[in-house]
Amino acid sequence: MQRPARGQDRLLTVSCKGFDSRGKTKEPQDFHKDDATLKDFLEESAKRAGLKSVRVDADFAQIKRAYWSADAESFIHLGERIARELGGTFKIRGDTAVARRSGFACWRRHADRARRLGRQSTVGGHRAVRG
Repeated sequence: MQRPARGQDRLLTVSCKGFDSRGKTKEPQDFHKDDATLKDFLEESAKRAGLKSVRVDADFAQIKRAYWSADAESFIHLGERIARELGGTFKIRGDTAVARRSGFACWRRHADRARRLGRQSTVGGHRAVRG
């Protein structure tokens, strides 16, 4: 390994999670659900992982499949895999899991809702102006 020259920038990359990744949420789960919505499937998985609730974006909650399965996947891995597949994000906040759409479409929907309610929205650090 070559030492960087004096005054040359260095890059340190850090990846972290904001929850206890050693608890039941990391234990492998092995179950399936037939003819269920995503919300039903994630609620069952969260219950097995010891979480109290799951908040699922309305667009995702009604997705119904003939077969959902967790094949030796932890709740964290399962949620992150499904979120990637659907173009969303998955997080655990305290004892609640959250699966939602990500990106501009998600921000736009929250901003539109804030406008209807006559409020300002600061979702994702962006401010929606009343219009």
